[in-house]
Amino acid sequence: MGMDFYAEISDKIDENGDNLRAPDKLYEGIVLVECLGNSSFRAKYYFDFICDLGYMIIGDVVSPDYVEEIYQEMKRYIQDEWTEADEDYYGISSTGVYNLLKWFEVIAKNKFQIYVSS
Repeated sequence: MGMDFYAEISDKIDENGDNLRAPDKLYEGIVLVECLGNSSFRAKYYFDFICDLGYMIIGDVVSPDYVEEIYQEMKRYIQDEWTEADEDYYGISSTGVYNLLKWFEVIAKNKFQIYVSS
């Protein structure tokens, strides 16, 4: 069992009363572990990295404002501090971490929220 992140449009509700998922086409070309260019991915591979940035993603929904905070700190860290030692420690390649940043960038720019499923 794992944790999954789903990008959702925070102000759009479907006929069942659930938030609409973000369109997969926005994520084309973003490759994450167990995900290939869509609006959801297996978060367990990236959870420790996100937590070590100072952000806990727990509960059901991560608000657009919190997503923006995470994105900005992740961007800063990757640009200023990411090293090969981080690749070894987290088990995430430089390409993988940049793709994670791109995934968060799409959410932040569109003011989407993240639905967390565990």
